Amino acid sequence: MAAFWQKYHGRMNDAQREAFLERALLLFKWQPETAPQTASKSALQIGLTLGIELGSTSFCQLSQAIERIHQVGQQYLVGFNLVLTATQDLNLNDLRTFLEFVGQQGITCYNLCAQQTCIEIATAFVAKENIGHSAWVLRGWQPQEQPSGKSENVISAILTELGARQLCNDSLNEQFTKQQRELIQKIKQCRTDAAHARINKLFSTSDLQLLGIGSEAIVMTDGKRVFKCIDYWKTRLPAEQIKFLQKECSQWRDLPGLYALDEIISDGKTLVLTYPYEVSKATKVVTASK
Repeated sequence: MAAFWQKYHGRMNDAQREAFLERALLLFKWQPETAPQTASKSALQIGLTLGIELGSTSFCQLSQAIERIHQVGQQYLVGFNLVLTATQDLNLNDLRTFLEFVGQQGITCYNLCAQQTCIEIATAFVAKENIGHSAWVLRGWQPQEQPSGKSENVISAILTELGARQLCNDSLNEQFTKQQRELIQKIKQCRTDAAHARINKLFSTSDLQLLGIGSEAIVMTDGKRVFKCIDYWKTRLPAEQIKFLQKECSQWRDLPGLYALDEIISDGKTLVLTYPYEVSKATKVVTASK
């Protein structure tokens, strides 16, 4: 409960925080070690989905901007997604280098440059799929002077300075309805392709079947092994926990509901776990009376 509170309370509004604390106390007799206080907005951690329309901005400028956000994100971000579209043909070598840089930062990137996709729609949709994320769009490169008054959030101040603007998801609902099905498929394919490429690079296997996609990981199999690619953004890799898993997990044999992990590999800030593949057994229909 303490870990969940620490990670997610910054994404909650006042009513959600109050409801969470009431239920935590009622159901689990848990409350924060320190009395909850209304934190200043500048101190809260947020989830960020940033859409960038490529074409009029150099990849060097973008890399510097991403690195700047990433650095303060160690303290102020709990999630970071990047959505890319393009208005013109790009230098593919430069794009590949930029995508590799983003991947090494552990940022989940949705590369829609080859698609005819509205940057606002795509960004708002990805943010909507990640609870508590704020959607911003950077179209062109128009840095703004830092406003004299204090910004309500450190991340917001940087984004505003870069010339990005925050989206209001509600205003895009009508366009969502028209493009949602196609957009979902494109976005899922971005993550799937990235996970496929990563697994192929690490394990030299390309004949992969998708088993499932979650908010934090993509799971694939080659028919013998399962590959779980944990691709969500994190400020750091939990080194001690990984070390523990690498040392102990191979001993978890014949334990109900717990797979024995064969390998745990770090690739940048992405983790890939492997364990034996098992063919699922058909579930028998169970009636309410049984």
